[in-house]
Amino acid sequence: MRNFHAKRHAHNLLTSSRGWRHQSRPRHHARHPQRRGRRIADRAAFTALFPQFLNAHEPLLPQFLILTGIFMAMSLVSLLTYGALARRARGLLRQPRIVVWLNRVVGSIFVAFGLALLRLKRVAA
Repeated sequence: MRNFHAKRHAHNLLTSSRGWRHQSRPRHHARHPQRRGRRIADRAAFTALFPQFLNAHEPLLPQFLILTGIFMAMSLVSLLTYGALARRARGLLRQPRIVVWLNRVVGSIFVAFGLALLRLKRVAA
């Protein structure tokens, strides 16, 4: 069994190194079915939100287009808000004193997560 895993890892390394050398060729969803599957899952999740807001006794296409427009408008507003906040944060992050404190806070959070992971116990299978 161990030999099988070694061969599989060697094969994965070989195929990934081939991909590094041939980055110029286009990648298609037919060659990467997991990308196509993710695209379908994204569409399914998007349309799963709408049925609770649709009236089955009215034409569905206009309702769907209205809901899609509302969703797109809300997405645009949220992205513009993120951009405005990033512009303000840029000024703060240029101050060395702020960066030092931010690094301390983020580092402390990662240390806390690491300690929490150490405390976890494995569940016997």
